[in-house]
Amino acid sequence: MLNAKRALLIAVLITALAGVYWGCSRLTGDNDENQVPVVFFVNVPLDSTVFNYAPVVHWTGHDPDGIVVAYQYHDDSTRAAVEAYRAGDAALSQYIASLPENAWISTYATSDTIYLRRTEADSVTEHVFMIRCVDNLNGVSPVKVRTYFRTNLPPNAPRLRWALDVARSDGEQGYLVDYSIPDTLFWGDTTTLTYPGIGFLWQGSDPDSRELNIIPLTFSYLLVNVSTGDTFPYAVYDDSNRVVGYGVGWSPWTDEAQVTFSASTALIPQPNFPLDGQYEFFLRVRDDGLTGSDTVAHATFTAVYARFERELLILDWNKHPAGPQDTRLGLRDDQEIIQFYQSVIPEGIALAEQFRQLFRPDMTEPIDLDTAWYADKDMANANGHVPYDLIRHFNAVLITAENPPITPPATALMRDRIKVLQDYMDVGGQVILVGRRLFQGYFNLSGAYALQPSAQNISDTYFSRYHHLSTIGGKSPYAPTDPAPDFEGVNTTEALLPNLRVDTTIAMALNWRNNHFPCLPDVDYFGRTTTQSGYDYSATLYTYSSATVNQSYNVYNEDCEVISSTPSRAYLVPRDTSHSRVLDVTRVYNVTRAVYGQFEYLDRAPSGRPIIVVSTPADAGAWNDTLDVLEVDYLYIPVSTSHNQPVANVYARIQGQVEIDFNTGRYLFTGVMRFRSILFTFPLSFMNNDPIPIPFIGGEATAGSQVIAWCMIAANEPRTLYYGGGG
Repeated sequence: MLNAKRALLIAVLITALAGVYWGCSRLTGDNDENQVPVVFFVNVPLDSTVFNYAPVVHWTGHDPDGIVVAYQYHDDSTRAAVEAYRAGDAALSQYIASLPENAWISTYATSDTIYLRRTEADSVTEHVFMIRCVDNLNGVSPVKVRTYFRTNLPPNAPRLRWALDVARSDGEQGYLVDYSIPDTLFWGDTTTLTYPGIGFLWQGSDPDSRELNIIPLTFSYLLVNVSTGDTFPYAVYDDSNRVVGYGVGWSPWTDEAQVTFSASTALIPQPNFPLDGQYEFFLRVRDDGLTGSDTVAHATFTAVYARFERELLILDWNKHPAGPQDTRLGLRDDQEIIQFYQSVIPEGIALAEQFRQLFRPDMTEPIDLDTAWYADKDMANANGHVPYDLIRHFNAVLITAENPPITPPATALMRDRIKVLQDYMDVGGQVILVGRRLFQGYFNLSGAYALQPSAQNISDTYFSRYHHLSTIGGKSPYAPTDPAPDFEGVNTTEALLPNLRVDTTIAMALNWRNNHFPCLPDVDYFGRTTTQSGYDYSATLYTYSSATVNQSYNVYNEDCEVISSTPSRAYLVPRDTSHSRVLDVTRVYNVTRAVYGQFEYLDRAPSGRPIIVVSTPADAGAWNDTLDVLEVDYLYIPVSTSHNQPVANVYARIQGQVEIDFNTGRYLFTGVMRFRSILFTFPLSFMNNDPIPIPFIGGEATAGSQVIAWCMIAANEPRTLYYGGGG
């Protein structure tokens, strides 16, 4: 037993010495060869699995004398790969050795989605999947191989829709394989705060998809001008998402589900690209196996480019007097209205050019009469629906709507009118709308109420978003039971705008249910939104001047309301709340008590109602509103509720930003005016148009031409605005 223990001890010592010897050898700098790493498939997915989707393949690696720094895989479905695999290890090794280095896909991950790409549908494709790993000394492991099989059904036909179409019901959420946009569209230079571009959304699906394995799809699109065959360019981006060029034809494949076009996309690489006419949009789809649908989605639309190369378009929305009902509205011959504008516009444009030269050096382009153009109703569609191809040429459009119809226009016509104006302003057009009984007569808005913008309330939306109104005070057609006509003119605080008064000769010649008045009975007013919205600008230009403001009326035997009383004093208010401006009281008699009160003075309640203070006989006791009947004679000024209400305003929709230099504290504001609108709810052609002095310049010009001059200055102001401060 002792000998056995001694022998074991000697063996251990020899082993220890041997370790010391070899360890010393390593310390002397002797080199051993790098041991190559090894790679392993993890259990899933198993060899020879059949997939109808792109599987996730898992692997791992090990390096006995270092670390694994990368994995490389190659999916090969070529006939040569499959035949080499079936021929045995030697043939497969030879085939693998022949692969170029760029055939291998590198990754640091231990799994990846392998798309098992293929191009033929309705068949089974065998894939030879190879994996290897690399260690820190560039040692490469032997390749491990598995085979997988891919079946594939082609994706379903893609479906698309216009990006702004949210209300269609023909098809799931409005997506269709063949889609037609019924409206003419505008090309704008670029997408902005108001212009969304021409965009399409789409959907795709694949019959191979399952709840837990959704087949990823990619799409490619093409936009063609039908008349010329030109294809719309698409931007080419680098890795930083910067545009580095443009391509034509089919776009690159993308997993995005939308695209937006604007004119700059085409005009930057091709300044003469045709931006007018009919267009066709095509959309194709393919799945992760590069198999495409046999059906291409298709959309058609018509679009024109907004050029704004001319100054002013005049549109006539006036109703021509005809029939007995028209005697209710005090209509003028519509040719007289157009002749008014044909008279004042040349003088107004010439006057605007004088103002520009004297006071607006920032306006470098002259305001040119030669670029104004007149269009009557026959030049547009029915009742003034102006075509896109006409309105797009003009920097501003003046619409005269001063002879209202007896009934509002049909809903379809009204929507068409509004849509053209909204689309025109969205791309930068400017609208000057002049009318009478505008809200009810032309836009089917009756009564006085707060506007409620929505997809259903299209007229509310138009006046709220495009004219910055919050409420309207719409007037109904004149009826003998209505209060007396009181619109005598308008007042302004703008330095370049004159006060205006109704031409009484014109007013008295009109027939209002066989009545004649020196004032107009049906001029609307509105409430302007006063809250600031971003960098937008809004201002009241004119306010309603009522003929009642300087008139006085005597009221006799009025039974006033007793709001409080003591045995010696009573406080009374007129029951007619419109009698808000009481001037004097000449008699107060309590019929019930058969006593007189003595008028002392006028006071005013917090609500604004006038309070008549009278002393009463103490022995008659306190007066009672319920029991006592009064007879009060007083004088009041009957001011119309319309008086001093806004009847004209200007609104500029501005997209801007502020840049601050934190070193100096200075800031620079940069704003771009997207559109400007000017609204007059009274008829310019019904106003007195006598020559009056021109402010700042001297001489005289007609009142109407001075209003037109102001509008032309506003319509030609620079689109880009700058100002700075601080520091």
